[in-house]
Amino acid sequence: MGKDPAVERRQPVAEERLPVDTFKDGALEYIERRRRENLAVPTMIKKKWLLEFAYPTLGRMKVIDIKPVHVLRVLQDIGHYQDF
Repeated sequence: MGKDPAVERRQPVAEERLPVDTFKDGALEYIERRRRENLAVPTMIKKKWLLEFAYPTLGRMKVIDIKPVHVLRVLQDIGHYQDF
């Protein structure tokens, strides 16, 4: 069987859109962008605080490998620490 040219064309584009490798790299880049936008200090503190919950589960994972079940695990873990 031959290769699908449409899939081959899309693959490099998808890879080019990923400027970071891991979730934590992306999160740190996100925080830096928001800092340059001069978000309020309390907003930045809250963003960093929330991301800290994700690092143990997602931090070292490649962004492309993260699935909804991984995000669900983070949310469930937050629920164990918080009284909602």
